[in-house]
Amino acid sequence: MKIKNKRLIITILWSVSIITFSGCDLFKNTSQTQKITEDGIYDYNKHLHKTFIEKQFKENWYWLISSPEYDINYMLDTLSPNAYSAEHKGKLKIKVLHKNGVPVGFTSYYMITAVKGDLFILGVDKDQRGKGYGSELLKYSENALVLMGAQVITFVTRVDNPGAQKMYVSCGFEEIFRDEIFVHYRKNV
Repeated sequence: MKIKNKRLIITILWSVSIITFSGCDLFKNTSQTQKITEDGIYDYNKHLHKTFIEKQFKENWYWLISSPEYDINYMLDTLSPNAYSAEHKGKLKIKVLHKNGVPVGFTSYYMITAVKGDLFILGVDKDQRGKGYGSELLKYSENALVLMGAQVITFVTRVDNPGAQKMYVSCGFEEIFRDEIFVHYRKNV
């Protein structure tokens, strides 16, 4: 009787583990391609968001990065701000804002040091600007960096981007210096 019970228990445990692990794989695969229908800020998912972010870079590279040679695919594939700072490889957080089931903007950020965070890139689709989405992404990024340990957050934008400059100042960032091309901001949090 005890041997039958052991076999029964082993069979049940084996069956449950097969069902559980199969279910996890099935859920993981479906979540990679399922459509997002609720508004909110979501983790970057290459199956759902890569095309959207690539489009933003293609149409708006001047506002998002300092050079048209920047390798957006390297950033998206390795979650790294660039190829030359290996210490940050895999540490870039990318989030995508959805409204009415479609992506409208994204943000990326990472910790430069244990106490200094960098808001790396923030972009809103050109047809969705002026609706407060940039501020929403900025506040989200700031809160996330604080939770990661940031005491200071930095960000850079172009001199000829007054809309973005106004938004950063309205969110408490202070200009620390500017050159002919960029304005550098900082916020103690």
